[in-house]
Amino acid sequence: MPTYPLVLAPVSVIEIPVEIYESQPFQTTLNSMQDLVAWTNDVYALPKELAHGEVNNLIVIMQHEDGGSLQDAINRACTLINRETRRFEELAQSLPSYPVEVDRVIRSYLVDVGHYIRAALDYERTGSRYQAEEENILSQHAWPRVYEKHFVKNELS
Repeated sequence: MPTYPLVLAPVSVIEIPVEIYESQPFQTTLNSMQDLVAWTNDVYALPKELAHGEVNNLIVIMQHEDGGSLQDAINRACTLINRETRRFEELAQSLPSYPVEVDRVIRSYLVDVGHYIRAALDYERTGSRYQAEEENILSQHAWPRVYEKHFVKNELS
């Protein structure tokens, strides 16, 4: 049976059947995880990106589209992230059952994905890449809590 290797560097490498990997439920779950990591990156990278005039940022795009304030866009992005976090959890828990061995591997992988999402959040909150040398825009705005409570003990079983 053909398999598709999945890498969650450096956490795990697994192989699952291609038809499962390419299935709509599995791809939707993976896309949700990727959105969470990318959107959270945009929240924490905003000060640095604004300081350098970069516009490829979810918050900048939301502010431009809505015509509202930067704070409104920040709030909207954080609401979107929190909603997507709940959606990811629901998607992961609602994946169909697969053959026993494959199911065990996928469920274990999803736990690792949850840890990856949490690790990305922790890095973004504390990593030097996100510490703007310029005046920190983060301190000028009220930042809603971004899915910090998720993926700490959640085993997605």
